[in-house]
Amino acid sequence: YGLLARADGTAGTRFASLAPEVETALEAAFAQFCRRSEECHTAAPDDGATTEAVMGRGAVAAWLETINGRVGRGSEFRAAVAAMRDKTTTPSDDDVDAGAAQSAKNATNGDADNNPDIADGISDSSSKELPADGHLTLEDFVAIYTAELRAGKVWGIAHDLHAMGRWPLATDRAAR
Repeated sequence: YGLLARADGTAGTRFASLAPEVETALEAAFAQFCRRSEECHTAAPDDGATTEAVMGRGAVAAWLETINGRVGRGSEFRAAVAAMRDKTTTPSDDDVDAGAAQSAKNATNGDADNNPDIADGISDSSSKELPADGHLTLEDFVAIYTAELRAGKVWGIAHDLHAMGRWPLATDRAAR
């Protein structure tokens, strides 16, 4: 855990944020997927500040295929869809978690515990696709992995970094 996360000292929260080396690796991965896709571009944030790079649908699909084998599966997919659907504000990991919890409560067939798609409010096959006009910012991308960390999925973060060619981390390489 120590290589991937930082503790914040908050009671009940063992790890609150990604380690700086992980954030650096995620920034590099974000740039890597942007370079591989023609759909990456710069966009003005909602507040009208300077432009920022964003991953378009094709780049997000390439990332998801790299880490999950295909688009349409995994918690990263569900979080990416949530972030891409609403670009008026960047969802925090708490927003994604709260939305998933509410969707699970509203599930009518009661099978949310056994079906992660229902738990995250994605219950039909047409929802297994990325929004056509959505995009992810670097902030969205890092927030997805911060949510993974807070959900205790450290192994998933390590897997994804490895799949993206970003593991071992720079600190691991320097120690060898």
